[in-house]
Amino acid sequence: MSVVIIDPATGGVAGLYLDAYKSVARKHGATLIGAYSSISAEGKRYFYPFTDLAAGGKKRFGRLRLPLRYVELLAGLMRSFLLILRKRPKAVFYALSTNLTEELVFIILVRMIGIPVYVICHDVVPFVSVQENRALKDFQRRQFYRFASKLICHNSRSVFELTEHYAIDPEKIEYVPFPISDLRVFPAEAGLATDDESDPAGAGPRFLFVGHLRAEKGADLLVRAWRHAYPSIPGASLMVAGLAPPGVEAPIADRAAGLEVINGYIDQALYVRLISEADCVVLPYVAGTNSAILSNVVSLGKPSIVSDIEMFRECGLVGEDSMFRSEDEEALAAKLVDYAGLSPAERKSRSAGVERIRDSRTREFDEALDGLLSRLSAG
Repeated sequence: MSVVIIDPATGGVAGLYLDAYKSVARKHGATLIGAYSSISAEGKRYFYPFTDLAAGGKKRFGRLRLPLRYVELLAGLMRSFLLILRKRPKAVFYALSTNLTEELVFIILVRMIGIPVYVICHDVVPFVSVQENRALKDFQRRQFYRFASKLICHNSRSVFELTEHYAIDPEKIEYVPFPISDLRVFPAEAGLATDDESDPAGAGPRFLFVGHLRAEKGADLLVRAWRHAYPSIPGASLMVAGLAPPGVEAPIADRAAGLEVINGYIDQALYVRLISEADCVVLPYVAGTNSAILSNVVSLGKPSIVSDIEMFRECGLVGEDSMFRSEDEEALAAKLVDYAGLSPAERKSRSAGVERIRDSRTREFDEALDGLLSRLSAG
């Protein structure tokens, strides 16, 4: 076995991030370890078998879900460590998404038995809510970077933040482009519409926002922009779908014509169906480092409208003609009107362009990961 690749944070369609590793992992004899219902049959499911949202954990356990989830995390880390002891891989890849001390201890223990740990950095600078201590969270994150053997980044912004914000030696950083998290593995389960079914005669374009309704994702900005745009695109529709965190008010559907809101957990089947039936997905983010949602959208060949924050400008999955000035609702409204004015042939051409981007990125990711694992095997 060359490498053990662990992503403990994912479940449901989010786990397709880890699933993107499987073809190269198979070639190199690597083992994938992830969360319940998150990866293909080739991987080992060590995390959250009962409490994952995709497994109905919130409904089944209520307030007990979080303490039970903590126990499941510890159990998954212990099983992973025992597997590492038994197999003695060349290295361990660990996808970092939290600052939990237990995960840091796991990384240190793996280093202590002489196995290098490559920490995968999705968000280099951690997100901090208004209730959290920014200085503490930043200090905790620095410890993960300190004890990692190497850091794997997905875009140049992440490399910049590591070198400038955390003073990491560039020699410690490996670049692998963000992979395509491919929703095409779910068509039968999700009941995807055909092209004819998804474009009823006389209907305007269907726009979609999907994801957690956190402030940095800009759903409120989108609703305000929609009010500006809708008089110019009658017949069009906008769906805003996602779970609002505690203390965050979801947009209200009856305040704007053509707007529908789903405020709640979006399960796997609904998530895939919403994207597959949309004509264009709108991601008006104010901040972010990598977007698995954009990767999901690209996997289905769907055009998108995104803000011009660095995350999207650097990701290579969307062109500048699909970007608007961040936090500018009038600029976003203009993009909505522009897309609605495209002919069916022009929309089809845009989708074909997205599919080419998808296929190109898949090749780039596989080649970069294959090169990294080949170097590890040779070393």
